Amino acid sequence: MATFTPNYNLRKPADTDFVDEDTDLNDNWDIVDTQLKTNADAIPTVLRKIKTANTDKTADVALAADPHLFVPVAANSIYLLFGWFVYSGAAAPAGGIQFDWTGPAGFSMRWSSNGVNGHGGVGALTDNDVVVITASDIRNHGTNLGTKMSMHPMGVVRTVGTAGTLALRWAQATSNATATSLEIDSFIRVEKYS
Repeated sequence: MATFTPNYNLRKPADTDFVDEDTDLNDNWDIVDTQLKTNADAIPTVLRKIKTANTDKTADVALAADPHLFVPVAANSIYLLFGWFVYSGAAAPAGGIQFDWTGPAGFSMRWSSNGVNGHGGVGALTDNDVVVITASDIRNHGTNLGTKMSMHPMGVVRTVGTAGTLALRWAQATSNATATSLEIDSFIRVEKYS
């Protein structure tokens, strides 16, 4: 007489049973297929991008998408955003760097950046800016010639009826002939929450 597995209730014919292709094999495969799909759907989607080269901007305050730091996002979803950006530029009070984000139609975002505060240069190196803002709000951070600076974006991204691309945009905070650079190994990590 057939028995059944304890977890997925798969049919196990006894050694003396005739094996029926429909009930003993195909039904089992349907159960396994359904469970594998359920398991796969429960794994959070993790998207990540890392800069493979420095990107420099000189005398450029027009926000534009970074050529490396962007990921596709699904419609009607919530994502958790984490990152680490390494940048450099002219010494205070010039240069600096500014950031914001673009995404698909109707998306929203709340984020903070945890980096040195300041617009057009560097404030006190211990002055961190962690005020929560929206995607289209511009975040400015200072630079200090010859010093690598970092900031750590973190937030929540919500999409509605449209899929698309979540992209970091950035430029110099104040136009300067000394290049501001968003550097190699800067990264974003976006994890689908729901």
